[in-house]
Amino acid sequence: MSVTKTFTRRGAAATLAAVTSIACYPGIAAATAVAPNQPGASASGAAVMPTPATLYSADWSAGLNGWAGSGAWKTLNGMLLSDGTENDDVVTAPWVAAEHADYAVEAEIRVNQGMTGHFGLFARRALDDSGYRGAIGRLTNSKIFNSTSRYYSQIAEGDPFAPDEGWHRYRLEVRGNVITFSVDGASLVTVIDNRYLSGGRVGLYSSSQQMEIRSFRVSALKQGGRQALAIRRDISLTPLIMRAGL
Repeated sequence: MSVTKTFTRRGAAATLAAVTSIACYPGIAAATAVAPNQPGASASGAAVMPTPATLYSADWSAGLNGWAGSGAWKTLNGMLLSDGTENDDVVTAPWVAAEHADYAVEAEIRVNQGMTGHFGLFARRALDDSGYRGAIGRLTNSKIFNSTSRYYSQIAEGDPFAPDEGWHRYRLEVRGNVITFSVDGASLVTVIDNRYLSGGRVGLYSSSQQMEIRSFRVSALKQGGRQALAIRRDISLTPLIMRAGL
């Protein structure tokens, strides 16, 4: 840990800002305190964390707009819909994570007619259909699947979540070899897997489940892996702000 003191003198007044920065493992941004009225500071003097860069955001206002799937996928009033008539039915976004290995796929989804099947998001999907899925099943268990062109198999099962008739935000993160599936900001299941580490296509899937999707976006993540997972769990980063007058 290092502490850097910066003095700024205007006439007889001076401001002392103690800036504490913590070196982190790959994938975890350092928490840095900044002096009030300086770039990167809020009105209270707290550090302002940058908003993750959006790599892709879906627009269904004029139809599927490049999304590719079966006839069970359609659009209405700017939303993407699944009528639930197909099993293991995938719809793919018109975006490929070419140079971005680490990213998060996030969608606002509402299920119709209760849970009749299962549904979720996929990421790092290759042309042979291999990749990862984050899913909610009929028994409301959260799961992460490894998929191939022939089958998909469960590699992790986490906390249960029972979708109601409201909107919920589902998120699948692929960061290094760490895959995390969460709902409404709460992590449900995380697994470390070394099979698919780069790029790929993104999208959604429905298996006998009617649902509506009103937003879908992909955002960039810092590079990371097992070490990043460990430090997120074990360390709380608290910026230190100090002021002094001379």
